[in-house]
Amino acid sequence: RGIEPTKWSGTMQHPEHNSKVGDTLTSFVHFAYEWTHQTVVFANLQTLKVGSENGGTNILFNPMSHTLGGNSRVGDHGNTGIQQFLRSHHCEKRCQELGLKTI
Repeated sequence: RGIEPTKWSGTMQHPEHNSKVGDTLTSFVHFAYEWTHQTVVFANLQTLKVGSENGGTNILFNPMSHTLGGNSRVGDHGNTGIQQFLRSHHCEKRCQELGLKTI
């Protein structure tokens, strides 16, 4: 049986998660939004777990981005994609620990 990826967000879907990996990735998207001066949001985040069950690593792959210009690549929905993240995201503990501004 092949390795099954875990999908944490879609092109325009940014669900909440109750797991360390999911919360960390959601906070990463928030961080990147601030770091890029509110011009980029990452989407379609997926991971593959490799290694042992207890000591494995999650590999992030196939991310997409929404940019103000809307021209980063296929699937970039521009400001509409950014606004969708802002409507969906609810800051939790990890955002607070990173000192991110509440969205």
